[in-house]
Amino acid sequence: MASLLRRSETRSLTRLCYLDPMIVFAYGSLMYEPELPSAILERRPARLVGHSRRFNKRSRSRGCPLHNAPPGPGVPGFVDGDLRLSLVLGTVPGGHMDGLMLRYDPAHAPKALAQIERREGAAYLRTEVEIHVSDGTSSGALAWLTNPRSPLLVELEPMDQAAILRAATPIQDVDGRARGAHYLLGVQRALAKLQTPDPGIDALVEELRTVQRR
Repeated sequence: MASLLRRSETRSLTRLCYLDPMIVFAYGSLMYEPELPSAILERRPARLVGHSRRFNKRSRSRGCPLHNAPPGPGVPGFVDGDLRLSLVLGTVPGGHMDGLMLRYDPAHAPKALAQIERREGAAYLRTEVEIHVSDGTSSGALAWLTNPRSPLLVELEPMDQAAILRAATPIQDVDGRARGAHYLLGVQRALAKLQTPDPGIDALVEELRTVQRR
């Protein structure tokens, strides 16, 4: 398994997916909203060293229609027509982050890969990484890390992040997809289940509660 991403570079990644289990490192919504969950053979806590989480990507797909958004004008720069844009997780260099190793059935790996690629889009770069798994082993894996050249990349203070997430939280759930504050809380819950809390996520949840009380 550890050699998954270290074989001959002449073999395409798609071909590898047919021959070997595809291993994904999930650190955000993929932890609790994975693609093709029925095709996941194994889930284990894992750690990626060299990258940390950051709410640094502007998102339409996780945004909230104005008619279903909390009262108020929204956050400048995060309103587009009848949609309030939201923020989602990306990464920054340095540190480490805990998450979930997802090992896919080889027969379904190509479809899972295509769905994850479509979901993450150009704002992320599919990257071959090494992760440290909770059973004491290391493994090659795929992680979708922030594309530093993406026009959707933003750097904001936690208070502003919390305000954006609050403004993009739907009053009523529409399609079961986590948006706004629900996205943040979903990440926190997923990490709590793994018993690997992220101080940055916990601090942002507290900031969100402060904003909600105003």
